Amino acid sequence: MSLLNFFNCVLNNDIDAVKSYLEYGGRKRVKNLAIIYAAAFGNAEMVAVLLQAGVPVNTFDVLTIFQRKWESSKLKKLQASMESDMKEYTRGWAPILTAACVAAFYGHENVLDVISAHDISAISFNPYLQPTTLFLGDSEPPSWNAVTCALMGNQWSIASKFVDMGFVTTDMEEQYPLFLEFRTKVKIPTDVINVVFSYL
Repeated sequence: MSLLNFFNCVLNNDIDAVKSYLEYGGRKRVKNLAIIYAAAFGNAEMVAVLLQAGVPVNTFDVLTIFQRKWESSKLKKLQASMESDMKEYTRGWAPILTAACVAAFYGHENVLDVISAHDISAISFNPYLQPTTLFLGDSEPPSWNAVTCALMGNQWSIASKFVDMGFVTTDMEEQYPLFLEFRTKVKIPTDVINVVFSYL
């Protein structure tokens, strides 16, 4: 199976085909990236299969306009949608996402449960601290983790759950008391959101 077909199987949630492919190797880095896109679709079982196959939980990808050989049109459309959804928070830089970040942003609690059970530290992992040559921007890059992404995606219950577990939004530790004060409300007030995202 080609990498392009492999990713199509991931996007189509074809568990058996992906398991079969994983048994026979393939390009490790590219194969690892599949976990991010499985998480974006909320396919928790697929994420679990990839983790069980040894895919690092904190694998991250940089969403760019460039099309890599193994990327199908369906995958590029998904990336474009994700990039558009997160554009408000990136300071003009390319979004850098882990499976935990994207699952938190889109509210996929089932995926976050799988990730947390595998390695709870993935919730606080900041992909923007990792070395990469694919940053796109002319200012300081943003900084986020799964808690931050939950807030950016308006996923209040997920963010509250992680705060209750002791996790804090990346680079915004001083906002922890504010978030604790308002987290139980159905809708966090606009002025609090402005404070929480004052680093943007």
